[in-house]
Amino acid sequence: MAWSTINFIPTNICLRITQDTGSGACGFNSICSFGTDQIPKCGCPFGYSIIDPNDRMSGCKPNFVAQKCDGEARGMNHFRFTDMPNTDWPLSDYAYFRVVTEDWCRQNCLDDCFCAVAIYRD
Repeated sequence: MAWSTINFIPTNICLRITQDTGSGACGFNSICSFGTDQIPKCGCPFGYSIIDPNDRMSGCKPNFVAQKCDGEARGMNHFRFTDMPNTDWPLSDYAYFRVVTEDWCRQNCLDDCFCAVAIYRD
């Protein structure tokens, strides 16, 4: 005889655990993906690393110094966008725009010194 799994609750922890500030099953600034083994796989977006390598759900920290919003000239060549299909940080929005183009969305983020991520959906 052996144990076997009949059901998982919740069925996908990456989609079910959220908080008011956008943290989820893998912590702040992280990416949670869900495998067939029903265990969340925690990762970090480009430019971020895991806070505690011994705790994969500790969240991610930036590997860069955050820009200052003191009016200094910001060159667009210091920033880049990385496409991350099927990635979202629900409940983390501080601005929401409807019926805009992807180019407009990118430019709006570049013009906003507090913007760290722009989520665009077709």
